[in-house]
Amino acid sequence: MRRPLIIRIASLYRRRAATARVMAAHGYGPADIGRLLRLSPGRVVDALAGRAENGRLWSEQERSAFRAEMRRAA
Repeated sequence: MRRPLIIRIASLYRRRAATARVMAAHGYGPADIGRLLRLSPGRVVDALAGRAENGRLWSEQERSAFRAEMRRAA
């Protein structure tokens, strides 16, 4: 069964958001992160703040689901 397209887009943003936080921890600036991950400046700010696609903070349930998805994909 195929997932709806909206979930794939959300998952792509979630993976990029996690990568953006790692890059920031390694000294990359917001402009570099946006350019390398193809994220808009607003998305970079949201990603670094741990926000979901719509700008709200992730719930603990969403964070744990994301971690489980990343473990499964690895």
